[in-house]
Amino acid sequence: MPPVIAAAVNCIVIRKSLSRTALSLLRSEQKASHASRISRIDLGHLSFLPRFQLRQLLRELCSAFAVLGGMFICLLVLYLMIKVMTDRASYSISLLKVFGYCTGEVRRLYLDGNFVVAALGALVCIPAAKGLMDVIYPYFVSNVAAGLELSFPPQLYAVIYAGVLACYLLIDLVLVRRLDRMTPAEVLKNRE
Repeated sequence: MPPVIAAAVNCIVIRKSLSRTALSLLRSEQKASHASRISRIDLGHLSFLPRFQLRQLLRELCSAFAVLGGMFICLLVLYLMIKVMTDRASYSISLLKVFGYCTGEVRRLYLDGNFVVAALGALVCIPAAKGLMDVIYPYFVSNVAAGLELSFPPQLYAVIYAGVLACYLLIDLVLVRRLDRMTPAEVLKNRE
């Protein structure tokens, strides 16, 4: 819902901005850029070009940290969701171990089904998210007077997909260790 609201607000702002002259838009953009924290950093007596490059680097680092933070939160949520699923099934997993199933078989029953869902979901959602962002992104940067190439090379889709699968397999590896720690004693404790 927030992206829809942001797009609607930007449409209203674009309509309002189109009625203003270019000079007044540039003046307001310069005022807005002076308000940022990065431009207020004291860089001493550096000349214009090194100062500009350093500030640009700091802006890019802020963006990179935001992306990395979002990825970390996504991985944490994925881990917690699958962990909750295995914790709820701990009695059944312990019962399977009592009947002689090994960890690999329990893993195939409880974790590998989620891998198929994650792989198919990433395969469908990565291009869908890119298409949606191609439509929405121009509304987010409507007040920036710059061009931006929005195309992805096909190799980048493959790299993103491989990254998603690698992250899932890493989480899967951590959860397999949790499966190893589940003992058949849990079944005996909860016997009715």
